[in-house]
Amino acid sequence: MADILDLVSESEDPLISLEDLQLYLRADCEDEAPLVAGIGVAAEGVVALLSGRVLRESVYTWTVEHNFPSGVFSPLYGYGLGRAFHATRPHSGGDALRVAKAPLLAITSVEYVDASGTTQTLAPTEYRVIRGSQNFARLLPKTTWPLTSAQPYSLKITLSCGYTPESLPKTIRQAILMVASDLYIHREAASELSLKTTDAVRNLLATHGLVRVA
Repeated sequence: MADILDLVSESEDPLISLEDLQLYLRADCEDEAPLVAGIGVAAEGVVALLSGRVLRESVYTWTVEHNFPSGVFSPLYGYGLGRAFHATRPHSGGDALRVAKAPLLAITSVEYVDASGTTQTLAPTEYRVIRGSQNFARLLPKTTWPLTSAQPYSLKITLSCGYTPESLPKTIRQAILMVASDLYIHREAASELSLKTTDAVRNLLATHGLVRVA
């Protein structure tokens, strides 16, 4: 089993305008506007994959397999003390929960099933967000996490993440343009993104600490 991440919503606004893409690609023919727009979307997807970041502003629900590190005994997992979790694998870090998506904009809600089986909402005053390296964040209790049900998936966190066109880092913007250029140049060929461009984009992102975290 693993944590469950469900995309609730995603901004429909491209991070780089059609006009800017056309200018960069020197593709000013109006007949190619739909093609250029599609290439822009594809380029965003490639850079999101290479960087491990959510690019467009999005809302996710994150259902955590192991719940809070609360000390409640589970026949499946034993005591959950001292464990922190990120996506599909555990990370050490005491009571911290490493947020599964970056860059984090906000934690909207933290819901959990308590030891009696009742769904509760944890007040924002009961936890804090620590923003760390590479735009990832950790969620920690102000004192201790509440007791949860011994069943897995008793914790659901709703969060928003991503960038707006205004907040998009210049490095990521340039990476999107580089990928778009490669896709546009090779638009007639049924080939994948060139290895040269992939390496160049990955190196650009790595220089600014925007590489995918395994």
